[in-house]
Amino acid sequence: MELHVVINGRKDLADQLYRQLRDAIESGRLAAGAQLPPSRLLAEQLGISRKTVSDTYSLLTYENFLIGRIGRGTFVNARPVKAEPKQ
Repeated sequence: MELHVVINGRKDLADQLYRQLRDAIESGRLAAGAQLPPSRLLAEQLGISRKTVSDTYSLLTYENFLIGRIGRGTFVNARPVKAEPKQ
């Protein structure tokens, strides 16, 4: 799994990361079950604080986009398929 995140500037870092991860999940670029990099590694790669990455992972977990497994990592959660409205 390749994760492509681009941080522009030094403002709204958490929001930039959140939007890019959420968009990748919703679009299917990050499939259910895909493992995200550890927060420490992603923070280092992006040049941002680990707290920013951890807070973003926590928010996406709260919103049921991610699931954390103790000792294993953070994964994209399986999302229910939205049913088409019955007519």
